[in-house]
Amino acid sequence: MPAPVHRRAPRVALLIETTRTYTRELLAGVRSYVAAHGPWSTYLELRALDSSPPTWLKDWDGDGILTRTFSAETSRLVSATGLPAVELRSTHFAGGRPFVGCDNEDIGRMVAEHFYERGFRHFAAYSQRNEQFFVERVANFKKVVRSYGHRCLELPEDHPERVPDWEQSQARLIQWIAQLPKPVGIFASTDQLGVRLLEACQTAGVAVPEEVAVVGAENEETLCSFTTPPLSSVRFDGHAVGFAAAELLDRLMRGKSARTKPVLLAPKGIEVRGSSGERVLRDRLVARAVALIREGATRGLDVNELAAKLGASRSTLDRRMKAALKRSPKEEIPRVAAEREADLVVMGTHGRRGLAQRHRRGVARDRCSCAIRPTIVARRLQRAARHLVLDPLPGSRLRPARHDDRCRAAVPRTAARGRTFLRARFHGRRTEAAQRHRTLQPEDRQGHLPETLPGRRGFVPSRDA
Repeated sequence: MPAPVHRRAPRVALLIETTRTYTRELLAGVRSYVAAHGPWSTYLELRALDSSPPTWLKDWDGDGILTRTFSAETSRLVSATGLPAVELRSTHFAGGRPFVGCDNEDIGRMVAEHFYERGFRHFAAYSQRNEQFFVERVANFKKVVRSYGHRCLELPEDHPERVPDWEQSQARLIQWIAQLPKPVGIFASTDQLGVRLLEACQTAGVAVPEEVAVVGAENEETLCSFTTPPLSSVRFDGHAVGFAAAELLDRLMRGKSARTKPVLLAPKGIEVRGSSGERVLRDRLVARAVALIREGATRGLDVNELAAKLGASRSTLDRRMKAALKRSPKEEIPRVAAEREADLVVMGTHGRRGLAQRHRRGVARDRCSCAIRPTIVARRLQRAARHLVLDPLPGSRLRPARHDDRCRAAVPRTAARGRTFLRARFHGRRTEAAQRHRTLQPEDRQGHLPETLPGRRGFVPSRDA
């Protein structure tokens, strides 16, 4: 009986950078295909955008290549191997290789619809022209905007990757933003450009997203979460692109013909974050109130102070914000503060009990029932703010948690000590913690609300009236 023939697993080189969210999703898609239809013997190295061309390909004994090509030299090296290969970045350096990627027409359409549905009627684009797919994204965005009967202003970026003079670049952006009609929705062709836009808006004091809303592309999580507010971005379906590319390469390695047209997959949608999450506010009073809340929510802003700054009564402000946002100022301040990842929420309350509590539910109780941050409720809010001492965990950020046992378990020293000090101060119980606090010298105390915690963010929202 002849011995069974063991077929060698195909050897595949993955020339894909590992430094970006999208490319890591590509690799996950390739891995899913290999797990279902493999095995493959894959060669993967840590790569970045500026990694040197893979000269080792000249002597590599492989069967196929999946590549994201950034230079003509790398394209020549891949072509010189004569092996089946699939391009995943751009058709510019594809060298006749089949291409699998995202549909830029869908990207531009999604962003235009996102702005239009939120009431924006002024549009702009911050673009780069060093790659054809960047040009296609913005061109399709402008095409859809024109179909709505509006025009789109564009600012091309001359230095998309590295800015030689940051201050000069920001000054140029600030000047352009100041000239745009407001409110305006701006499409940044990459997340990197979106970050620059948000930095310019913050420097110029332009309210985001009330005056300027920004959406980027690629959903690079590190960049999107680093800005204030976080950047909304088009989320590419990297997993599906990687799976489709691996499937196509498998066909080529088995001797089947390649598809002549590029394989273009639609993005998953827009990951909506703070830079474009709100609708356009036609009421100027509400727009100013929202801007002030975003500035002061983590600095102890209360409803009385907000109304005084706006020159309006509390009842007027409450009525108009409910009409525009479906939320009152008392609800909006803690919501914005929690959205900004405050480590601790301190809320005032009337302390109603019995029938009064049953029939007149306050904001404090409603917020505590669905809190995503550690929350403390006090009847005398301003005195609590002056005397509450926190001892946050050094060197670590508190994780979001609900107002329950899991919350107290996640941040025991913050939640438990905060409650101890409140009870000791307002109920007359002279606990050891309160006594220790009295003996501390002012320079030894950790931090006092409503000031920001050392290395953290804390806030005292409005009194629940």
